[in-house]
Amino acid sequence: MPDHTDMTFKGTPVVGGQVRGRIKTVRGWEKDIALDPETVLITRFPIPRISRWLQQASALLCAYGASDSFLAAQARARGIPTVFNLGSSIEALPDAAWVLVDGTNGVVQCDVAPA
Repeated sequence: MPDHTDMTFKGTPVVGGQVRGRIKTVRGWEKDIALDPETVLITRFPIPRISRWLQQASALLCAYGASDSFLAAQARARGIPTVFNLGSSIEALPDAAWVLVDGTNGVVQCDVAPA
């Protein structure tokens, strides 16, 4: 497994705010997934089916997508820090890895577990 220590990703800010949490990658076809309040959802594209999990997530990250998409609007309505257009590299991060999401500046920093 690659070492993701100190990796930083820059994307398009969609919803401002800052949160620290653990990654959970979703594709949209999953029926039930376990999320906790620290979950940061990662997906390739902002497909509407993912909106069902936003109320349980602390942040949303998309490899690609438009800030005027349905999913972006849902994240805005819920005030969930969101960053799009992070590129496919973001999908390589393992589930449960810690990240710091800065939705205001569109930055995601890896391996920043709480003290």
